[in-house]
Amino acid sequence: MCLEGNASKVSRQQCFIKLRWNGTFCLRNVGRRPVWINGFAVESGKRAKLNSHSLIEVGGMRLLFLPNPAAVRAADPEPF
Repeated sequence: MCLEGNASKVSRQQCFIKLRWNGTFCLRNVGRRPVWINGFAVESGKRAKLNSHSLIEVGGMRLLFLPNPAAVRAADPEPF
């Protein structure tokens, strides 16, 4: 247990966040447990769109998704 919460319920590779070719972000759950985005479950093997200020919950840990607009403009988006 640490100050951030109990990370033992999170896989080493729980999910991936990718910048798509059209400038949007997508989260893909590759873990066994659901990942929650703004209160909606993303089951294992499924994808969901991420918007700025989305609340991501993984194994009881909460993360706020805040993309850096300058970094997004400079990035070369990958196909998903």
